[in-house]
Amino acid sequence: EVGLRLYRNHRSLIIVLVVMLLAGFSISTRFLNHQWSVDFRMQIIEAINNPTSVRANFRAAEIAKFYAIYAIQEKERHEYRTLAIEYFNKIRLLDPRNISGDMGVVETYFQTNKEPPQQLIEQLIQDLPAAKIEGGMIVILEAYMECFLEEECHLKPEDFVRIKEALLSNPELNGYQKNRVLVIYARYLEGYYGDTKEAIATLVYAMVEYPTIKDFML
Repeated sequence: EVGLRLYRNHRSLIIVLVVMLLAGFSISTRFLNHQWSVDFRMQIIEAINNPTSVRANFRAAEIAKFYAIYAIQEKERHEYRTLAIEYFNKIRLLDPRNISGDMGVVETYFQTNKEPPQQLIEQLIQDLPAAKIEGGMIVILEAYMECFLEEECHLKPEDFVRIKEALLSNPELNGYQKNRVLVIYARYLEGYYGDTKEAIATLVYAMVEYPTIKDFML
């Protein structure tokens, strides 16, 4: 009733504000689409100009993956997915111990509503214990976890746990990184299974065994 009275008394002003809001949203959306389009072209050009750059190929793959995720038609999604996988796969060829690209391929599959090939999962689990540790690997692991918090995930729960264990077994993983992996796993236990008890136990273990400054700020 209050809202109706306000509308009647200030109808013209409200209409103007709504029109401005919608116009602003439209402009913002067009700007973001344009910006992503520009970024996509720039990253692809950089990867073409620097074919031996791991960074350039990874960024080109990430941009292509973004377009695959938000593609409306399946044909377009398939094309961008294929392009993303192509750039991710180049990383392993350039740096045999860097498997962040392999992890990116798995992420690309399930984020575009497609189940990753089991052979790829098995190879990833086999290679993780001796892989070079890159910061982006833990970010991708977190994306794996968040997949399970959505309504549907094309990554098997048991495979996520095996990937997590394989990563934790890598001797190059430092204490801070192990802490982050365990925190991600705790969120998975709580968010996917609703296992609060085990999630808390995992967090306590992470804080005791691999304390970070952030832990003491909680």
